[in-house]
Amino acid sequence: MKKLNNYIIPKNSTLIIACDAISKNKSRCVLIEDKKKIIGILSEGDIIRAFLMGADINSRVEDYINLSFIFFKKKDFKKAKLIFKKKQITLIPILNDNMKLTDLITLNEILESK
Repeated sequence: MKKLNNYIIPKNSTLIIACDAISKNKSRCVLIEDKKKIIGILSEGDIIRAFLMGADINSRVEDYINLSFIFFKKKDFKKAKLIFKKKQITLIPILNDNMKLTDLITLNEILESK
């Protein structure tokens, strides 16, 4: 069972906190939360681009998050597999109508399923 909290950090977190969360959840990205709602995602690539633009480990993630992210309302492994292939992402959050995280689909789940 995935610990959903390992995939979420507050929007006022620093890039070093995001790196730590990504290291722990092993999915190459982290979801960004504001007022108990998921508002975006931050990937390893976003962090690298932030450093290339002059950010440091204490820079805030809110300046670098992707607000335009893919999410589902319910689990759909078939659709997820297509999106993982096409978009080359590693995580799809499952959000309810209030944008609260209820579950996730990870690339590893898809690769391990038959």
